[in-house]
Amino acid sequence: MTPRPIAVTTIAWVQIAFIALGAIGLAMTLALFNDPNVQDALAKIHAPIPLQITMSILSLVINLTCAIGFLKRQNWARFVFVVWAIIAIVYAFIATPFSMWMAALSLVLPVITTVIIFMPNANRFFSGKGEAAPAATE
Repeated sequence: MTPRPIAVTTIAWVQIAFIALGAIGLAMTLALFNDPNVQDALAKIHAPIPLQITMSILSLVINLTCAIGFLKRQNWARFVFVVWAIIAIVYAFIATPFSMWMAALSLVLPVITTVIIFMPNANRFFSGKGEAAPAATE
């Protein structure tokens, strides 16, 4: 069996750490929803508040699913991650009043993750190459 590359393990756990921080941020936003400062911040985003919350929840769930998929050698998780990253980045550029500096920073983790999960050793890991054939059963 091809061992999981350390870079894949690392990026999966980094993703999980960011997901945990995002979940805390979302929980705090919802807990303080009626605070005028939170309302002002939400109003600056060019999307309805229900869409903002839905995108946040979807992002957390999809990214967590993908990170667990990376750890469990699920090849589909790589492709779901890339598709969702593109959707999330496009949504962020449309809905959020980013400065160019913030826009560039928002690309760093998805780009690094994509590079790592499609490196040659990660391709071997996710494709299962090097594994022994399963035993025949009757």
